[in-house]
Amino acid sequence: MKQIAMMLAAAAMFVAAVAQAAPPVSLRAHAMVAGPDLTLGHLFEGLAPAEAATVVARAPQPGTEVVLDADWVLRVARAYGLAWQPDPNAAGVAIRRVTTEEADALAAETAAALTAAIEASARPVAQAPAPAVEGPADEADEPELAVLEVPVPARRIWAGEVIGADDIVWADMPETARSERWVLDADGIIGQSARRALAAGRPVQPDSLRLPIDVARGEPVTMVLRTATLTLTARGRALDDGAAGERIRVVNTDSNRTVEATVLGPETVEVRLGRQTAAEVAQLR
Repeated sequence: MKQIAMMLAAAAMFVAAVAQAAPPVSLRAHAMVAGPDLTLGHLFEGLAPAEAATVVARAPQPGTEVVLDADWVLRVARAYGLAWQPDPNAAGVAIRRVTTEEADALAAETAAALTAAIEASARPVAQAPAPAVEGPADEADEPELAVLEVPVPARRIWAGEVIGADDIVWADMPETARSERWVLDADGIIGQSARRALAAGRPVQPDSLRLPIDVARGEPVTMVLRTATLTLTARGRALDDGAAGERIRVVNTDSNRTVEATVLGPETVEVRLGRQTAAEVAQLR
């Protein structure tokens, strides 16, 4: 028994020594996954490349996001001998798997930025001849290039995301590059939803924004029909995405009839009579 106790104590000391020797790592707040595997590098920062590539679980389905709680992450850290302890206020890490289209767009954007950086570093700097001026040299100083402050995304914003105040920063753009299609007022961006992916640091165009989606395609909705004397409701399913005030197609799940409706709010649409007959209205019940 004494030998067993000594062996257990030695093992405990060895585990403690390994934990102390392991370099500290930090938990990511969120991560994007392009493939089917979730690795240690998606969860933690500060890992060696080989360690970061270690697969620990399957990634979520493309286009979906999951939040891994701190307890689950702690079990992973302990299983792989990582020196990490959860913050009492830590909610975990949000993992989003990008779709094929998003992955292609991100790869194209990265490649374009890399190409531009390489070309800029290889381009010789042109030496402009000194202008012939009269009088003191300080009178020949060139005027400063005018710049314009423009609200731009602080990070890549994916299609369908609602843009918050923290998602917008201000960037200096040359006045000569100003476009009439730039949104120059941050209030015109905050609270809107991205119609398509918005690149970080680039001016936003109005046609890239839309009102936040209240009804998503395929979601169940409550269909409301009002007349002068009564109000009818029915169950339906949205065939289009729609924001408040937009017209979308909705199928009545009881009658399988497709009608046009106006989005009133989350999961609620209004059907207007128009030229419908009393018999057609009855089908909405």
